[in-house]
Amino acid sequence: MCVANPVYPLVIALLSHRLSQPFPTSACLLAYTWLLSDLLYNSSLAGVKHAWAWRDCIMPLLPEVAKCWRTTLESLGILRKEMFKREVEKVVGVWEKWSVVEEEVMLSIKQWSEAIATSAVPAAMTSSPVSSDDSDIDGLPMSDDGDDSDIDGEPM
Repeated sequence: MCVANPVYPLVIALLSHRLSQPFPTSACLLAYTWLLSDLLYNSSLAGVKHAWAWRDCIMPLLPEVAKCWRTTLESLGILRKEMFKREVEKVVGVWEKWSVVEEEVMLSIKQWSEAIATSAVPAAMTSSPVSSDDSDIDGLPMSDDGDDSDIDGEPM
């Protein structure tokens, strides 16, 4: 088991180095996130040597990962944003359920994930679709003012 091996400084150095560079795709960032999640889970098992060292080294990386979530989210389209947001919420939910992340780090991550949740709503969906010109709006009932000069569907 990798977690029981005392080579954690090398692995953490590689993980930190990877985090300092932009991720080519959102899938790469999610895979990286799940890798950290697996390391956290395995380091929480009873009887694992050097587990405390793994957790202590991984904790500082988590807020940086959350920042990467935000920057990656800003570069995605609407559908990919929603899928990415759901995957991030799954990971954060698992970390909460397992209680493997320190409380202060979890609060920092939650702040970033809440920012992700609010930024994933497209601006077009938050603005009102009704224009100020109420003269011809599809979907509204037609007024019966006796003027039949402008009826949609009337033969020419």
